[in-house]
Amino acid sequence: MYYNVCMRIIQYNSPIGKLFLCIDDNLNLLKIEKAHDTENIPEFNKVHPLVKALDDYFCGNTKYIEYSFNLDSISEFDKKVLKLVRQIPYGSTVTYKFLAEKLNTSSRAVGQALKRNPY
Repeated sequence: MYYNVCMRIIQYNSPIGKLFLCIDDNLNLLKIEKAHDTENIPEFNKVHPLVKALDDYFCGNTKYIEYSFNLDSISEFDKKVLKLVRQIPYGSTVTYKFLAEKLNTSSRAVGQALKRNPY
């Protein structure tokens, strides 16, 4: 995780394991990372909107996480890929080739953009 760009790192205990959430001063989400160590980071306030959004998602109350994501640290191309991926209906699948054709690029470029996805 890029701790030096995070304003605050918080821990969220999810059904898939401990997650580290990196947020900025405006509480925009910068990055989500699955924790692989035993580092002890305080849990975030349980009433915070991000925690509520994650709780709702993991409990099956919603199919989408509605929260402000800060995309300033990623390239314009990566933003286009993420915007297109967000349009895929819940439960549907598409190929990298499909996405690449929509963006007039290669499937490898789409795959690399998704590999860099901070969320």
